[in-house]
Amino acid sequence: MAGMTLTKLAKLANVSVSTASKAFSMSPEVNSETREMIFDKARELRCFKQFFSAKYPRLVVAVICPELESRYYSGAVGGLRTALEARGCEITAAASGFSAKRAAELVSYYENYADADAVISFEELPEMAWRHEIPVIGLCRSAFSADVRILTDCNGAIKKLTDGFLRFGIKKIGFIGEVRTAMKAAAFREALGESYDPAFVSVTEERFEKGGYLAADRLISSGNLPEAVICAYDYMAYGAMRRFKDAGLEIPSDILVAGMDDLDESAYYIPSLTSVDMRSGETAELAAEALFRLIRGEKAENAVLPAAVVARESTGNTVI
Repeated sequence: MAGMTLTKLAKLANVSVSTASKAFSMSPEVNSETREMIFDKARELRCFKQFFSAKYPRLVVAVICPELESRYYSGAVGGLRTALEARGCEITAAASGFSAKRAAELVSYYENYADADAVISFEELPEMAWRHEIPVIGLCRSAFSADVRILTDCNGAIKKLTDGFLRFGIKKIGFIGEVRTAMKAAAFREALGESYDPAFVSVTEERFEKGGYLAADRLISSGNLPEAVICAYDYMAYGAMRRFKDAGLEIPSDILVAGMDDLDESAYYIPSLTSVDMRSGETAELAAEALFRLIRGEKAENAVLPAAVVARESTGNTVI
């Protein structure tokens, strides 16, 4: 907007000039709610770039994901995009193909050749042979070389599900997953302890709905069906539920099914699917805040968010 000054913007946003200036400098003295209100007013008046770029260079943040095609990761990247663009950043994304080695190579590429200002990684990051100079935020439990890790307590969520089943006297609890969900399978085994039975675990090389369908088929074919199954993610749960229905089983009266990720479709599936909200929006906000703390030379802390079980029809009233 032509002729807009910081003084005019501050008056229109009902804040002091000092507060507006600190907001565009990303000062920790301005809380996130006030800063976003000022930014929203600046965007409304089409002067956001004028003030932000004058106070803080436009940053490029590289996001590394195992893949970009799945609904979960595309949604997670979208959440990061929203959080970072609200702070005046540009983002670029790359897929590691579920390879920690490739993720480390991408960190090196973005730091040394692509001139990224920071990296956020959903992929594992092993201890690197070199010391990276740009901030790296890890959103994966195994991102050991990240400066800061922001995690959702996936293990705790699985334990909440298993404890809910056990509390209702359900002891035959199974797990459906695929080869890339080994960490969730390990968390499932740990959560059940002595109640764990490998006969109720079905892991396939196939993914998404097809993987869930085939994994459920293996459980049915074994002739020893669990009373409840936890699926590594919602897409697998959709496929498993279809196979159980094809076998004439009713959900939840014959078998209970839970997923993870809490995709939008899960609320509208028939029956609606109990799932785990991984709180990707809050994770994105915390990651962005931590990133700017590091950029300002401040200390940023690791954080673990508790995942929330969203109980729906597919588990009856067992996990509430």
